[in-house]
Amino acid sequence: MSEISTDIAKYKKITCRRRDTLSFWLDWVTVQDGSDIDLEGFGFLMQVKYNLSGNLALELSIENSRISISGKRTTFIVPNSGMDIPAGQYSYDLQVTYPSGTVRTWLYGIFVVKNDVSE
Repeated sequence: MSEISTDIAKYKKITCRRRDTLSFWLDWVTVQDGSDIDLEGFGFLMQVKYNLSGNLALELSIENSRISISGKRTTFIVPNSGMDIPAGQYSYDLQVTYPSGTVRTWLYGIFVVKNDVSE
């Protein structure tokens, strides 16, 4: 039996500490030939929620300056003041809007916030 799937999302677990600066980057390549992709003109939106249909705990985007792009690299930064969310396990995804207007989810997974001793 044949199957058609437009789901290109990859699972990644993200673990961080409450009240610590969240900072990481990802480099992207095209799936077809492995060449670098130029992300100029792409939009990125990452939402972290208490559960799949729950309240928003954290949002990262180019518009709120928590996501930046350069060539094939996407950098994600949330200052420690923005990471004052309760310790626990959350759900997240990263939606990408192509210059053509097409929207695809590139990443999804569990977002774990661990408690920190220092405040």
